[in-house]
Formats: sequence, structure tokens, C-alpha cells
Amino acid sequence: MRRLTAVAITVAASLALDAATARSEATPGAPGEPSPDAVLATLPFMPSAAPNQIVIDLAPAGNERRMPLQIDTGASVSFLSPGFARAMGVKVSRVRAVAYRRATALGRDLQFYVDTRRTDTAANQGFEFGLIGGDFLSQYVVELDFAAHRVRFLDPQRFEVPRSAAAPDEAVLPLEVVASRPGVRVALNGQPAQVLIDTGAPLGLLLSGEIARGARIASEPAPGLKLTGVLGPVDSEVGQLTRFEIGPFAFEDLAVVVAPQGFYNQGFPGDSVIGYDLLAQFRVRIDYPRQRLWLHREPAAPPPLDPRKPEAAVAMSWTIPPEPPDALEAQAARSEGERQIWLEWKTPEPEQRVEGPVGWIPVEGWAGVGDPIEHDVVLVIDVSGSTAIASGVDVDEDGTLGRQHKRRETWRNFNPRYLSSDPGDTVLAAELVATRRLVELLDPDRTRIGIVAFSDGARILAPLGSDRPRIETVLHELEEGFGSGATDMGRAISRGTEALLAGQMPAGQTAGARTRRMTLLVLSDGWPTAPGSPELAARAALDAASAAAQSGIRIDAFGLGLESAGDRDVYAQIASRSGGHYRALAQPAAVIHELPKIDLADVGSIELANATTGAVGRAVRSRPDGSFDGFLLLAPGENHIRVTARDVTGASRSDERSVFYDERAPRNAEEAEAFDRRLLDLRHTLEQRRLETELVAEIEAARKQHRELEVRAEEP
Repeated sequence: MRRLTAVAITVAASLALDAATARSEATPGAPGEPSPDAVLATLPFMPSAAPNQIVIDLAPAGNERRMPLQIDTGASVSFLSPGFARAMGVKVSRVRAVAYRRATALGRDLQFYVDTRRTDTAANQGFEFGLIGGDFLSQYVVELDFAAHRVRFLDPQRFEVPRSAAAPDEAVLPLEVVASRPGVRVALNGQPAQVLIDTGAPLGLLLSGEIARGARIASEPAPGLKLTGVLGPVDSEVGQLTRFEIGPFAFEDLAVVVAPQGFYNQGFPGDSVIGYDLLAQFRVRIDYPRQRLWLHREPAAPPPLDPRKPEAAVAMSWTIPPEPPDALEAQAARSEGERQIWLEWKTPEPEQRVEGPVGWIPVEGWAGVGDPIEHDVVLVIDVSGSTAIASGVDVDEDGTLGRQHKRRETWRNFNPRYLSSDPGDTVLAAELVATRRLVELLDPDRTRIGIVAFSDGARILAPLGSDRPRIETVLHELEEGFGSGATDMGRAISRGTEALLAGQMPAGQTAGARTRRMTLLVLSDGWPTAPGSPELAARAALDAASAAAQSGIRIDAFGLGLESAGDRDVYAQIASRSGGHYRALAQPAAVIHELPKIDLADVGSIELANATTGAVGRAVRSRPDGSFDGFLLLAPGENHIRVTARDVTGASRSDERSVFYDERAPRNAEEAEAFDRRLLDLRHTLEQRRLETELVAEIEAARKQHRELEVRAEEP
């Protein structure tokens, strides 16, 4: 989350804007300009409550409700205050720990968080706000055209900021991106400094006391000067900068805001920012994927504001918007139905009759949030040499725990099959067991699966849509399919993307009424090491993740073992670029438990009940793709079976069906055999789920033991 946001969006004004701010269309530009097919969206600046704010409507075309959010390059994540979120129709939960989602005009969901640290009804800061942060912006080349009052989102696969400028009034500068926030080198009175590019800061330059002193800038308190951000008031003064340089461009005699104590650790040395007012002197392109900044000088731009002038005070201090809280609540209540929970039955059939001495009935179906969807899932499995190491858990349940053998060979000539005393207990074995368990949970009627394996290369072993026997054959072949010691995660993600896109319907064709959601599940125990240096390998992996996100693919990454837990940044960035999640697992075998827990359908829980008797469901499972199953005990006669689906916010939907049970003895030997077979199937199913629970307990015990060993190792 960013440390300073000099922005306030008046909710009532933003939500009641005139239709004159409708989206403009992209037009072909001059040489060096992006082609029309590179322009993903052109969004005009919207009127805002205070000057120097870039507010855009991020809602999809045709959406009845607008999404008036501010572009804030100084924010690492997208963030809303509670009142603003409710006015947008978000059902805010104070206990929610995961991000909220909304569809956008760019075809990629916006993930955002709501600040409920003190309250879930209004902002702590005295003003409501909604910010689009770097986690969303970093997937694009973002053009800020202050003169035309528009923002263009450019496809980084079709357009890039060049390495050098093409005209005298242009410049291309290197960026440093820290936590999805861009920084650039500047000169203050000839002294070099690195500053955060912060469109959320309304004025031109905001310097820490340390940077100001290094540039010989004297500052003093100014009457009425008040700077407020999302973390509260900031002590601030005003100083005079003789010369400011950014690339080849220079500005003389600038009044700057100085914070003697800094601006809450902006993520760059010196805690200083270049804000809206100076950025508005240019047309700006921020190429996040390639870390380049393009500036085109706008000679007609108005001069930067003097923070001591009255007009600057409007941009630096804000009040709570006039919309009354009850109106915001009413508007939020009206929109709660927009994200409907859907529920479909598979079994039992309406008015179904059950006969025999076994009064149990299976209940199966599907649930989700929004429109009914189906899923395409490709698992990307690391088979590099390090996955032959013992996982620390009896994965194959043969009663023998695999022990780690010392490796004397180099990575060029070692035999990975000798790294563990039991090849069934390796990290790779844990990956394969986890994959099998997930495949068992995913409904083949609604979810297509593919398999990619990678080490220093990547192969599509099972194309998307392979049947379950083919999937099992591939997993069996991988049991000793160790590769080299290298980890080319970039190629792995690219192959996974290729597998997903190859399985989509051609343009103009549909596979039915439901849309398909594409997900990559990446399992790896190591940092990207190929191609080239680790730094180049990490960049290749992030570029591949950005490309996947552009195609509408979500990536969930699992880092297995201590090495990946210590390198969590690249995994987190791979996931965040596509709106996915990252899970760092210190115990590699924990993937057996964690992978089947992924949530593809936003279903929080499923409850089964016999409304006639009050009996609750047994062995109920809510699967990752929204499918569910369980068992209910019937009473003789009519039974009302109820299914309740809850989403991750706690909202619910219930549906009922009537089932009739005739508790009678079998009429003949054939029927008796059928009854007995049904009972044996039920017992086998329940026994399998009991074994799953025992394995989870074993993994947790191993994890606790590992932590105890770590603690002992650290003791003096």
C-alpha cells in the first residue's frame, strides 16, 4: 500500500457526472505513436472534487454503474475507503482478508482492498477515496495526456517506449520500479536524487527534509499550509528550488513542499515525489514492463502551482463529501444483487424416489458468483533436479520416510534419482499427489485440464481438455521425469498460456451459454535461473506473466520449500500481474493440502441440510471450480433437501428439492446386491475422505517439527 496519497474524490460528484465525459476513441497517431490495435482503452479525465487529480471511469462499456477511480502511480495496490466502496456497490466486510474484484473496461478484473482498520462504514482520513494502484497499472504502458485530458492504456505486446527519443522535445529515461511504483532520477540544484512518480500527489515536488538539505533548499512553515494523505496529516514547509532537471528538461525557481520528517517511506531513497503539477508539463508514457519513461514537453502547459497560493490550498486539503452516509448505504443496498450467487443441481432429481435400507443420498451441484462459468485450468509443474530432494513427509504412505542423501556430483552430472532414499517422498512426488488430488476434485463436466512440465525447457504434456485417463498417464510418466537443475519459469508460463489459448473457441463461435475462465497453476521449488542470469530469468518470467494477463489468464503461484519462501517477491509479482494469488509454503509437501484449496469460483462454503428432519450434510466438499457434493440422511416419506451457497463476503443463496424415501427390504437377490453395492460405495467414499484428513494432519505435524528445528538452530 502506498505511504502518501494527496487525493480526495468526492463520491457524490464522481458518481453523478454528466454524460459529456463519455469515452473518446483512439485515433491513429504520427510516426512513433501507438497503432490503433495497440490502444486497449482511451479514457477521459473526469471532473473531480479538487484540481490535479486523474479520475477515470474504469467500468466496462455498457455498465450501468460507473467506477470513478483515481490513477495513483504512487500506490502499490488499488485501495478504496469504506464509504467510497459502498457507494460503488461493494459489500464491505471488516474481516475480509482477500482482495475484492470488479470487471473493468480493459477486460481485466481490478483487484482492490478496502481500508477497514478502524471502521467499515467511512474513511479514517476525513475524505473518501478510490485509487487505481501499480498492481493494476503495471500490466500496461500507461499514457497520461494532460493537455488532451485523457489516459490511454497501451498493450505492451504491441507497443513499447523506445530506448531513445525521436525528437528534441522528447526524452526517454530509465525507471526503477519498486513494489509496482515507478521512480526516476532527477537533479535538484545539481544534486542527483531519485523520486517517486506519484500522480496522486497534486503539487509538483514534495521533498523530504534529507533531500532538501542535500540540495541546499531552505524551508520554513507557511501560514495555512496543510498536507493530508491517507495516513493523516503530514508536517510540511515550503522552500525555493533554484533549478530542477529531469532528463534534458529544466525548470527554474520552483516553490516546493518540504516534509522535514519525510513522506512515510515512499519506497525510494529520500522519500520524495514528483507529483501531478510537474508531470502535467509533459505528455507521459510509463512503460512498466520495460521500465522506461517517455516525456514529451508541452509548451502550453500552465506553470506549476505555488503551494503558498490560495489555489494550491484547494489541492492540498479536503473535507468529507456532502453525500449523507444513509444515502451511500441505500445506494450500496440497491447494488447488492448485481453479483448474484448462482446455484445449479446435478443430483438428486426433483421428486426423486430412494428405496432400500440405506437412507443416504448423494447431493451434487455447482455454485458460483456472477454469471455461470466453466473453467480451463493448466497445471505447470516444476520437474527440475531440485524437485528430487526429499520433501520431509511420507508422501506415498508406504511407512518409510524418505531421507535426504548428500549430493556429491555437480548439477551437470548428478543423478537426481539418488537424492532421496524414497523416490516416492520427493518434492516432485508431492507436486504430483497434489495435482492428482486437485484433478479428482475438478468436475470433468465443467472444467477442462491441461499439464505442462518444465525445468530448463517446458513441454505441453497434456493439451487442454485431455480426458482424465490421459492426465493420469502423464502424471505417472512424470514420477521419475526429473530434468536439469535449471528453472526456466518464463518459458513455463508461456507454454501454459499457449496451452490455454489453443483450447479456446475460434472467433465468432461459442461453446454454449457459459463463459470459460482461464487459470494457470504454477508449482515450483526454486527461483527462476534460466535463461541467462537469475535477474534476466526473473524478468523473462514477469514478462510472460504480463503476456498471460493480457490474454485474460489468471496465475496462481505456489512456492515450495525454504528457497522459494525466501524469494517470494518474484512469485508474488507473477501472481499479482494477472490478479492471481501467491502461496509460499515452507514445507514443500504442504502443497498436497494447499493446492486443492484454491478458489476458482468465489464460493466461500456450501451447506447441505434436510429441512424436514434438521439433519445436516455429511462429508460435504466445496470444490475449487464451484462444484460440490455431500451426503444427507433421509427419513421415511417426503424430505426437503436444502442447499445453501455462500460467497466469500458471506452473502448466501438457498434452494430446495423434494425427495421421497421408501425404507423397504430388497425384493430379490439382484436388488439386495444393488443395495449392498451402494452401501459399499458410500463407505469407500467416506474412508477416502478420512485418509485425506489424516494426511493433512501429518503434513501439519511435519511443518511444526520443522519450525521447532529452526528455532533450536537459531538458539545461541
